[in-house]
Amino acid sequence: MRTPVLATCGDSGRTRCYRDAAAYLKQAVTAVDHWPDGPEKVAAAIDVRLDLRGALVPLAQYDAALVTLREAGALVEIIDDRVRRARVSVHVCQALRILGDHPEAVREGRRAAALAASSGDMSLQPMTTWRLGQAHLL
Repeated sequence: MRTPVLATCGDSGRTRCYRDAAAYLKQAVTAVDHWPDGPEKVAAAIDVRLDLRGALVPLAQYDAALVTLREAGALVEIIDDRVRRARVSVHVCQALRILGDHPEAVREGRRAAALAASSGDMSLQPMTTWRLGQAHLL
């Protein structure tokens, strides 16, 4: 499914759109980091980093995406949010698999699957199972 913004970019402009999105999201990371401390700040900081990952992966900036996800992972430990923790873990699994660290990808995929199952959010389970399966196969 295409988002409306990307659909307007066309195939030739899609890379530019992702670059622009990544630039704006990096600014958003900086902005959120200046918010007053509290659980809302931590949740927003995690979410914007997950969004930034979504702009970096189509640009094949997997190392930068992994760094961003590691930042989100450190933040998610501050709050008790299993859904966000599972989302971070499943994307770390994908990045590690793409970067060739399959044992670590499997470990992270198992963690994501366990978190998804315990979170009660049924929408996470198919993605975690899929990413874990990819880590096992490749």
